[in-house]
Order: sequence, then C-alpha cells, then structure tokens
Amino acid sequence: MENIVEFPLPDRTITEAEVDKLHAQAFRDLETEVSDLQRMGTIADRLVMEWVDDKDNVRRMELANFAVNHLSDMLDAFNEGYQARWCGEKRGAA
Repeated sequence: MENIVEFPLPDRTITEAEVDKLHAQAFRDLETEVSDLQRMGTIADRLVMEWVDDKDNVRRMELANFAVNHLSDMLDAFNEGYQARWCGEKRGAA
C-alpha cells in the first residue's frame, strides 16, 4: 500500500498499522468540519435561490451574501486545516 500522507518519523520506524491508525483518526477529526461545510452550503444555496426569486428584498440579499461569504471563509479554513493535517503539522478536531 502506498503512503498517502508523510508523517514526521520519530527515531523508530512506524509500522503500517500505526500509519493506518493515524490516517483513520485524521479522517474522523474532519467529520464535524465536513458536516458543517455541507450544512452551510445548503443554507447558502437556499438563501441565494430565495433572493433570486425576490431581488427587491434587501434582507434576503444580505443573508445570501453573508452565507456565501461565510461558506467561502469556512472552505478556506477547512483547506488550511486539511493541508496542515496532510503535512502532519496539526492533529485533532478544529
């Protein structure tokens, strides 16, 4: 099996079982963030669709704009955390 993530090696050799355990934990740590992203995407989609149906409603436009901007921020943070975990620089949930 090919190593997907390169973890910093201690003075001893890490077994394949230990690497698998680290990978499994890393994916479990991302579960909450993935669910949050999915929820925010759904919220943003619904708000934008409502706003498009009623372009004169300024409040809907503000909410849609907020949701899309917040989703973008969440995706940036998720990507940053994912890359840090990939490089072994971060462990655990956000």
